Amino acid sequence: MTLLFLGLFLLIYVLGGAAALGVFYHGLTLALDEELSDLSSEILPAIQFSTGVPSLKKWAAAAEHEHLTSPAGIQLFDPRGRLLEKYGISGEGLKKGELRFNSENRNVSLKSNYEELREEGRYLGFLQVQISTDSRDTAVQQFGLTMLLMLPILAVAVSFAGYFFSGLAIKPVEKSIKVLKTFVADAGHEFITPVTVVEASLQTLEEQLKEHNIGLEVLSMISRASQRMKDLASDLIFLAKLDNPDAQLPVEIVSLDEIVEPAMEEVQELARSKGITLSCSHVPELPIYGHRHSLQVMITNLLTNGVKYTEPGGSVKLDVGQDSNRIVLIVEDSGIGIPSDRLENIFERFYRVDESRSRAQGGSGLGLAIVKAILDRHKSEIEVQSTLGKGSKFIVRIPIANIPVQPLGKFS
Repeated sequence: MTLLFLGLFLLIYVLGGAAALGVFYHGLTLALDEELSDLSSEILPAIQFSTGVPSLKKWAAAAEHEHLTSPAGIQLFDPRGRLLEKYGISGEGLKKGELRFNSENRNVSLKSNYEELREEGRYLGFLQVQISTDSRDTAVQQFGLTMLLMLPILAVAVSFAGYFFSGLAIKPVEKSIKVLKTFVADAGHEFITPVTVVEASLQTLEEQLKEHNIGLEVLSMISRASQRMKDLASDLIFLAKLDNPDAQLPVEIVSLDEIVEPAMEEVQELARSKGITLSCSHVPELPIYGHRHSLQVMITNLLTNGVKYTEPGGSVKLDVGQDSNRIVLIVEDSGIGIPSDRLENIFERFYRVDESRSRAQGGSGLGLAIVKAILDRHKSEIEVQSTLGKGSKFIVRIPIANIPVQPLGKFS
């Protein structure tokens, strides 16, 4: 939030500064134009016309006698634009507007204007007046430099102010999120206790019904619902632990094959029951620095997700490789695929691409959310590629342990 606030300030400052600089420059330019007009008005009465030729020689002699100097350049031209007389600084030729040229190895910048000279309706030539724009240019440069020098000071001040006020603004949100996370964890624990009681009661009831030869179909339904509730509670507790930055989960150097093989074994029975081929490429003994159980859960959830959304007779394959300093895990299935407009939502909690199908298979909508949370804690990445009706591919990239990685914070 502070960075966004700072970025907005810098944008406003730069745009506002550019506008202010433009207005300042335009105002000084208008002042130069007025000065040129005033000078022309003062000089015109001093021009003498001898045989129809304009001259300022008497005015120049008087100014020299009085030791007067003019910051302006003054030139007289005949009707054809040929120079007759010039005094002070001057550019080349009869021109209006701003002039920039090099004179005696010095850059000269002038503002120029001229007026026609007429006497008794006759067209006799031109009076041109020029003044230097150095004062205006220097003022604009100093204005711009001042704004530039003020920028880092104001940026630091705004950063501190933004950090302080954003901290105040976000505190209620952080408190609400913390309460919500605590509720999720507590709710998960509270679910476990009654579910455990239900399971124990079911076992007792099942034995009693067997003694009286009473059907157990209803008990099977209750047992499945109970197991589903228990799995959901366990997922909520685990996810709350991953979300908690203060959670102390033990980390160690784990060999990749030590987490892949148990995950494959755990999902194998589910795949076999659905008639799905579950296979894995050769798994090298690559080291990972992380939480063993979390990493195994991550692989198990990806494989389980692939099996759940693959029709009987399909396949789910785990490929393992190495890309530079990272381990690459690719879980590819030949399942139903994911619509392209829903790919960005699949890692959201309780999100299901196919609501009815997920519930029928006992999915809670937390499996991929847990995968993403685990990978985030391990500074790892996941990418999804999917074609509707042809299958999906989940690509995971995890840093290898012998390559320096960023600290995992309190997770470690």
